Amino acid sequence: MPISRKFTTCATRILPLPGILLLGGCAGRQSALAPGGKDPAQVYLHFLVMLGDAVALWLGLNGLFLYFTQVDRGHFARRHAN
Repeated sequence: MPISRKFTTCATRILPLPGILLLGGCAGRQSALAPGGKDPAQVYLHFLVMLGDAVALWLGLNGLFLYFTQVDRGHFARRHAN
């Protein structure tokens, strides 16, 4: 059963709203996410680099998993199976 066009337009307009509301608290004097000097800025930069690497590794491993589970193994001869 196809999803109606009305539902998808409504969903694409409503889903980003919580993210926009959360990003409103990412700056300012009392923000935990805004670094307050050189040292916290370096820690924040290292965190972002490690987060990016972890996401890339996760996507890569899941991509390999999906690829190898969908590969057609074909027919093996009996002599190669033993």
